[in-house]
Amino acid sequence: MERISESINKIYNKYLPIVKRMGISLDIDFPDTTLTIRERERIERDIEKSMQSAVSRSKNNGRIMITVRPGCIIITDNGTILSKTTCEILTTEHVKVKSRVGFGTIVTINTKRQEKPAEPKELKSPKESKEQKNPTTPKSCPSKPQDYTSY
Repeated sequence: MERISESINKIYNKYLPIVKRMGISLDIDFPDTTLTIRERERIERDIEKSMQSAVSRSKNNGRIMITVRPGCIIITDNGTILSKTTCEILTTEHVKVKSRVGFGTIVTINTKRQEKPAEPKELKSPKESKEQKNPTTPKSCPSKPQDYTSY
């Protein structure tokens, strides 16, 4: 497993001079730089594709935000609104694209390895089912960035 910070740093350093020349701000919200990933090449490809798209659509005084959370990377740009059809075309197994007026485009990249669906389990007693309702799983990835930190 590799630290996701290495991939984000590489991509950030690649795009920062480009967006500065275009008058676009590029921000990162990355509170836990110790997060790791398994599928680095796939994730970097997904980030690159999303960044290229965001930069090409953004206008002067636009803003692109990269948010890293456990389980996902969110790339938000306020420069464009995509049609529902375009969002569906761009959405893949690991990437979800949403776009709304007033919010811009939000690309969520799943960084967790996709597992095969589990086989159906046997029915359990009500007591056993109640015990399973409080699993210790991490929070799901938010649909939009919350804290902004500029670098």
